[in-house]
Formats: sequence, structure tokens, C-alpha cells
Amino acid sequence: MDKVEAWLRYADEDLLAAHSARFPRNAACHAQQAAERALQALIFRLGGEPARIHALPQLLLDTLDGAIGGRLRSAHENAAAELTLFAVTPR
Repeated sequence: MDKVEAWLRYADEDLLAAHSARFPRNAACHAQQAAERALQALIFRLGGEPARIHALPQLLLDTLDGAIGGRLRSAHENAAAELTLFAVTPR
């Protein structure tokens, strides 16, 4: 299994955990992890090496600015920032 497939599998597992979480804070944490790992898989797919960070806005910008010229930047930057709050806050 290559890195892209592995990270997508991790993202899928986190998404399943989010759906089956008993408490909203746990669901939010797993949803954040799923988004983070999916972005990391995309970075690997594009030939990059993802930064070891939990900040979704930065991962999104690092990935998509180079890949598609920043067209998604404004549309998704705020949503990524909101979801990043759940990376550590609920733990």
C-alpha cells in the first residue's frame, strides 16, 4: 500500500469513528482528523511531503495554492479554520 492509500484509509477510519462517536466533542475530533489526513493524502498524491501540523488552513493553503492556483483558498479557508479548533480543544 502506498502513502496515498494509507492516509486515505486512516481518514476513512476517522470518519467512521466520527459517525459512531457517542459524544459530539469526540465526533468533532475524529472529523478534524479525517479532514487532516485526507489533505495529507492529497499532498502525497501531488508529490509533496505534508507538514507535521494540525492546522487545516495551513495544510489547505500549502496543498491547494500550488495545485490549483489558489482558486479554493477563500472558499474553504474559514471552514478549515473552524474545523481546526477541534484538533486539540476537545481532548
